[in-house]
Amino acid sequence: MKTYLTPIRLLWLVAGLIVLLAGCSTADSTSPIGDDRPTDWTIVGYRIPGISAMTNEQAQTYHDRPIQFRSDEAVSGDERCAEPVYEINEEPAFDYLVINYNLRAEDLGLNFVAGDTVEVMQIACGDQPWVTLGSTVLWDRPGHGYAVFDGVFFELEPAN
Repeated sequence: MKTYLTPIRLLWLVAGLIVLLAGCSTADSTSPIGDDRPTDWTIVGYRIPGISAMTNEQAQTYHDRPIQFRSDEAVSGDERCAEPVYEINEEPAFDYLVINYNLRAEDLGLNFVAGDTVEVMQIACGDQPWVTLGSTVLWDRPGHGYAVFDGVFFELEPAN
């Protein structure tokens, strides 16, 4: 008895393959930090506008460090968080910088005007604070932010 691949059987075969292949994908391409932001970032520079726990030489060693913000994992160098919880708040730029860091926008090379805001992202790892470079980020514009760590403002740009 011959078995033929009928159009219906072919349709079921293709549908099954699609479901199987979709289930094999483990990469999470959605961005938990906003639809207009990628998940992969790179440190491209830094500023030490005040008191810092790091020297210029120490801060320079973080240049080109990759940082990833994904819904299933946050990664900063060798530091990993398997259960990231992202909190993003919009804050008045002038007030936030002065109150939290005793800085003016100009100290970071920013040209904010009255009424401008900055998005502040904090990452927890599950129910615990995640204390690493990249766990606090100030997003000043699309495609650019500052990861604040030990008094250093590390500039982030999308990874290539």
